[in-house]
Amino acid sequence: INRKDGLSESLFNIAEILYGQRMYESSIAYCYLSLYLNKQNYINYYLIAQSYQVLGKNIKAVKALKEIPLSSYLGWNAYLKLADLEMNINNFDKAEKLIKKLNTFSPNRVDAFYKLGELKHIEKKYEDAIDHFRTAISLIEKPQKKDWYLFYSRGMSYERSKKMGER
Repeated sequence: INRKDGLSESLFNIAEILYGQRMYESSIAYCYLSLYLNKQNYINYYLIAQSYQVLGKNIKAVKALKEIPLSSYLGWNAYLKLADLEMNINNFDKAEKLIKKLNTFSPNRVDAFYKLGELKHIEKKYEDAIDHFRTAISLIEKPQKKDWYLFYSRGMSYERSKKMGER
């Protein structure tokens, strides 16, 4: 690690402390200072997005997250968060494209199929939601307590589709 990268990391650490103290604008400023020194310090974009989201600036949060490549260590989580933000601003087509890109990048992941189910449920396309939740559940070898949300979400879609009791 060189001095520039070390200083970039220190500035990110300050940004993180400021975020924890609810000083979001200052946190964003320190993140950008950190990025000035190291453009590949992608965690800054993630913290910037978090700050913008708390401030109610979802479109700016989306722009920040788009700076994180899917292939980076933060890529998967950034894309899931991007999909959530796009859903929050009713950009359902963009959210779906992001999730499908995740499925292409790493097929058969529970969280991607869950997110598709969640998207379809929000769109009131309950049959599609049920299918995606069912696929997510089928990818779990041995369901555990921590997987409750998958079954609950599928049940909610069944209930909304008026098909309670079906499997």
